[in-house]
Amino acid sequence: MPLALLAAIAGAESAYHPWALNQDGKQIYCRSRAEAEIMMAGDSENVDIGLMQVNFHLWGRRLGLSKTQLLDPRTNLLVGARILKQSLSRSGDLWQRIGAYHSSRPDERQRYNQEVYKSYLRYLRDEPR
Repeated sequence: MPLALLAAIAGAESAYHPWALNQDGKQIYCRSRAEAEIMMAGDSENVDIGLMQVNFHLWGRRLGLSKTQLLDPRTNLLVGARILKQSLSRSGDLWQRIGAYHSSRPDERQRYNQEVYKSYLRYLRDEPR
């Protein structure tokens, strides 16, 4: 898997913010890991976590990881890479497979793919977000 693609997805998902959360559809950029842990302390399992915005309900539980473990940038990137690899291994159009990392809805995939592509170009040009 190309590193640039993984970096582009991290840019599109979290703007490279290691403690970014999306809780019940609301994007939150925490200032610290401790703040992110406090924000996740409730019962909600519908939370996307960290650099790769790994969904806890879909992936954290399946892989035996806690919400706080997914806040670790290294763990989060490795899990995100695993999810992306699984998505890329399916058949079909490359951009559909990339979009599947984010959503199963075709309209969401199209918007997402545009964000990933912009992020990819910025990454290749070494431009800030």
